[in-house]
Amino acid sequence: MPLPLYPRTRRDFIRDGIGLAALSATVPSFLSRTAFALDGQASPRRDNRVLVVIQLSGGNDGLNTVIPYHDDAYRRLRPTIGIPDAEILKIHEDIGLHPGLKPLQSLYGDGNLAIVQGVGYPNPDRSHFRSMEIWHTAQPDEYASTGWIGKLFDHTCGNAGCSPTASISIGQTVPPPLVGELTSGIAFSDPDSLYRMTQVTKAASDTAAGTGDSQLDFLRRTALDATVSAKEVRDASKRTRSSTDYPRSGIGRDLHTVADLIAGDLDTRVYYVDHGGFDTHANQQATQQRLLEQLADALSAFTADLKARGQADRVVGMVFSEFGRRVKENGSRGTDHGQAAPLFLFGEPVKGGLHGSHPSLTTLDKGDLKYAIDFRRIYATLLADWLGTDAKAILGADFAPLPLLG
Repeated sequence: MPLPLYPRTRRDFIRDGIGLAALSATVPSFLSRTAFALDGQASPRRDNRVLVVIQLSGGNDGLNTVIPYHDDAYRRLRPTIGIPDAEILKIHEDIGLHPGLKPLQSLYGDGNLAIVQGVGYPNPDRSHFRSMEIWHTAQPDEYASTGWIGKLFDHTCGNAGCSPTASISIGQTVPPPLVGELTSGIAFSDPDSLYRMTQVTKAASDTAAGTGDSQLDFLRRTALDATVSAKEVRDASKRTRSSTDYPRSGIGRDLHTVADLIAGDLDTRVYYVDHGGFDTHANQQATQQRLLEQLADALSAFTADLKARGQADRVVGMVFSEFGRRVKENGSRGTDHGQAAPLFLFGEPVKGGLHGSHPSLTTLDKGDLKYAIDFRRIYATLLADWLGTDAKAILGADFAPLPLLG
């Protein structure tokens, strides 16, 4: 069917799938994503609460992260990669943490870290792509095209439009969880480079002024709106100064940026950060040690920074991975793809401590830990009890929230 002739609305432009990049080679992914949030955009409703999601890409080995150190099966099934008892950070009479998570032991002791054990979903999939897609869409039984965070803003903003900065990913591309049908988050690595990028786009789009071409005029208006949003992001990042020293790692840099934006009173409700490299099929010990140390050091700095800047009571964070690893180590001093794994929530508003029981190491599902808590119950908790929205409308079914927030 041919596309309709002019005149056309911005919604027509978006619905027909004509990418902004097709009109100008200078249009960045930020701008094309932002366009989804501009139709009929209303003034953003500022909300004091913020959710920070940290994705551990690759499948973090949960069994060496939250360790049942008194279980004989742990030593028997992991003779070379099991964490020595003397190095485990004991947080319970039967449970300890990986030694790389030392800063999180302090967070746990302060009651600001909740560890949810045995998290997964029915009929688990060991494919990175499919399992991550399930976590991103919260739809294990179907192939969905919209993410759970995108659905959140579709539901709360709808045709009225959300602010383009309602959800932000620190990185090069907008991750699938932030993409809805009507709204989408934005992505950038650095607020200053984001602003410079939109300036280039605005200059290119100025050639569309007065042409009478509604598509090009839309491009120009979108570029102007994107420039305004980018300026808000840049200004927010510079509004307050941090006195906290962050680690010189990728996740340390990213969480520093998030803290600056939160303290700068940006209207963003969800931030998304990726920390990858956890696919440890071989020589797992050194790799996981390094990655977990980077995570813990960054989270320690982030939470201290939020507290110092008076923001800690309005931020909750979630740390997840697409699946855990096999219980038994492989022949390469690593672990293969598994199923259930622990999930962390952090922040002053959380109810710290261990939640749920550690999965059995002997009653397994094809060599994997069996899940006991559906991850969508945690999503429901965050959506209903923290972000104050109808979780069923987002997730498509009722999932009982968990007592994870104060």
